[in-house]
Amino acid sequence: IMPAVCANGLPEPVWEGSGYTFSGSGGIKASSNIGIYGNQPFSITVLLTPGTNAKDEYGNGIIGWGNASKNAGNFIYYNSAEKAFEYGFYANDGQTPSEFEPNRTYFIVMTYDGTRQKFYVDGKLITQRAVRELSIANTPLTIGSDPFGQGRNFYGSIDSIKVYNAAIDEDTVLQLANAQKPQFPTPLKDAYYNGAKITSPFWKAQIKKMAEKWIPHCIAQLEEVYYGIDAFRQAAKKLRGEDYINYEENLWANAYVYNTMEAMCLALTIDPDGDEEFKKAQDYLRQKLEEWIPIVLSAQEPDGYINTMYTVRGWQRWTNKTHHEGYVMGYFIEAALAHYQMTNMQDSRLYDAAVKCADLWVNTIGPAPKKFWYDGHQGMEMALMHLGQFINEHEGEGLGDKYIELAEFLCDARGNDQEYDQSHLSSTEQSEAKGHAVRATYLYSAMADIAMQNNNSAYYYAVQRLWDSVVNHKMYITGGVGSIASNEGFSSDYYLPNKSYDESCASCGMVFWSNRMNNAFHDAEYIDGLERQLYNVVAGAVNLEGDAFYYQNELDANWARYSWHGCPCCVGNIPRTILNLVKWMYSTEDDHTLYVNMLAGSDVTVTLGDNEIQLIQESNYPWEGYGKITVIPKE
Repeated sequence: IMPAVCANGLPEPVWEGSGYTFSGSGGIKASSNIGIYGNQPFSITVLLTPGTNAKDEYGNGIIGWGNASKNAGNFIYYNSAEKAFEYGFYANDGQTPSEFEPNRTYFIVMTYDGTRQKFYVDGKLITQRAVRELSIANTPLTIGSDPFGQGRNFYGSIDSIKVYNAAIDEDTVLQLANAQKPQFPTPLKDAYYNGAKITSPFWKAQIKKMAEKWIPHCIAQLEEVYYGIDAFRQAAKKLRGEDYINYEENLWANAYVYNTMEAMCLALTIDPDGDEEFKKAQDYLRQKLEEWIPIVLSAQEPDGYINTMYTVRGWQRWTNKTHHEGYVMGYFIEAALAHYQMTNMQDSRLYDAAVKCADLWVNTIGPAPKKFWYDGHQGMEMALMHLGQFINEHEGEGLGDKYIELAEFLCDARGNDQEYDQSHLSSTEQSEAKGHAVRATYLYSAMADIAMQNNNSAYYYAVQRLWDSVVNHKMYITGGVGSIASNEGFSSDYYLPNKSYDESCASCGMVFWSNRMNNAFHDAEYIDGLERQLYNVVAGAVNLEGDAFYYQNELDANWARYSWHGCPCCVGNIPRTILNLVKWMYSTEDDHTLYVNMLAGSDVTVTLGDNEIQLIQESNYPWEGYGKITVIPKE
């Protein structure tokens, strides 16, 4: 027996539902009995993204009906501990192999023809078994929990559920899998290249200001203040058993050094194109990098941990989520990747240290028996995604997966805590931007990375909802975000006073997120958002002289920019954001398609598949709206 057929040739379900999100607190019941009972054949299809449910990881109920009598209840569970689906009839069940990671999207099908039960995942038959005669009770359908009142509640999202009153065949299962699994665009990739020439009058001036004025200004400050490069010297002295200074500093102060080092590396990827002042500045930055790298590396502990405050104070690691461990070490990884790429992967000193640091995180943090953890200030998530993808591309597919999996875990571990650091709900349940704006935009950036990496519909839908919340309800006309000082972040919808907060780092985070959303959805809306942030906030945060900056970017400010700040978290973030411009101008897709994202006069060579293509762009944007691109393929 086959179910009735729709006009499109697919089976007609007897019951269907869609758009469910569960946080482990309980399920819902259909309003009437399912109408399938006894030993009648049936099929169930579910499109879902299971999470990691700390409340009952051994059985998260997806769907079922019947009662808790032997062979009288039908169910499907997800076992996040064993990474498997459990299915069958009360006290008479089966289980798939342990190969289905949480936080990924699956299309599952369970069929029963009266004698045999089959279980499919993404159109592929995974397991089957013979089943003795049943007496399933005709009760309402339960979704998001077990139907037997045992509290096995689902954690994750269910895009759609359909129930059929017949056993659908294997060809139909494959047809349904192809038709129902959501399709998202092939992710774009940033076009990375060394030796870009920037000819745009606007952006050339900005890049020169960063390399010739602002970054040297940051270097001078960080060599003078006790919490700058000297913090690494003191940590190294303690590690060597020498006398050291037990200093006070912001818990996140290492970030100032790492961001500045990353900006130095990015400035060194630009072709000076005959500009002697720029070349002289690059020589200085290169010299400073050579001075700083050994000092920074000397502060790394033997197992890979690097955090000067923790080393000097002797604090216990991973015990206080407010201490920014992942935030600063995430920046360390980003700086190391920038340096490794700048040297055309010839100098691996920082890179090797960053991999060692990331390996320590991978070996320590994660599902049981590892330590359950998420960082109060996001940053490590983006860095791990970047590192994992880089390793997969350059060292071998799959070798970077462990870093990607940890990034997912750090996002998925959030929930049941506070709005300030976006841990009030699981990441995929969040729809409204709340809390600290920098933390939020860093989280949303990592979520977009995860969506693209795993074609994860729950993450895709979540970042779309959050984008709408920020851009259409909580953003200033300038693109600034974070309207209140008390949490350096988001308030209620449309609360946008002219005496705003609008931290520079939050706009840097919006740039990172906008770029990832463009890569995920191929929509100019997101590049428009990136440009809005770059032109109006990030580029304007540092003065024309290149020696002072805005921490806040109020629409109605009555004070001058700061030469420095008591919390100078923005000082290195601003230049590293501006200098990343060169990799955002173009994107590639599947080694055969090139996207032009920004009008910016430049001369770059992009690798597209096996070909190298020189792109000469002429533009005086934003002062004039024209653009001309000359395309010169190598072959």
